[in-house]
Amino acid sequence: MHSRFRKAIFCKLRDKVIVTMSRTLIFFLTLVSTILLGFGVVKYAARSSDGPLEVISGGPFQTGQLVESTTNWSFVDQHMTIEMQTMSPSTSRTMWVVVVDNRVFVITSYMKSRIARLWKKWPHGIKDDPRALIRIDGKIYPMQLSRIQKDDAINAVLLRFNQKYNRQIKAADLEKGASWLFELRPA
Repeated sequence: MHSRFRKAIFCKLRDKVIVTMSRTLIFFLTLVSTILLGFGVVKYAARSSDGPLEVISGGPFQTGQLVESTTNWSFVDQHMTIEMQTMSPSTSRTMWVVVVDNRVFVITSYMKSRIARLWKKWPHGIKDDPRALIRIDGKIYPMQLSRIQKDDAINAVLLRFNQKYNRQIKAADLEKGASWLFELRPA
């Protein structure tokens, strides 16, 4: 009789554990699915929008006045960020920007990280199509991007980025490919 009683208690206990584990698994899967769906909705909305949504890359520019290039880019350095659209892929993003000797530079970091491989596709597309648009105060400037790996101005440019954004980017980061520096030139 004791063995039947123990067996009955064991079966009830086992069933409760299975039910609890099942509920926990269902909760976890629902949570993960909801998060992934949320990211998908935000990404779709961002790619359909007029430009980036802060740190989330957005769609191509739909508004703004296309203007001729300027010879004095010093006004750009007054901005902490600019919006930049590449053509391949045709998406836009918010970028840090500095101006040194009337030359406009943007930088992208974390290029060697695993996560960057998922979301930083635009720097690789520059080889095939260097065209870009930058939008500042509602004005759109056609530009050409070129990656800078060796240039006499690199140290001055990195110093300016480090001062402006309180960072510690080094020339070695560019040499290792951990950060990529681009110059924006009028198209």
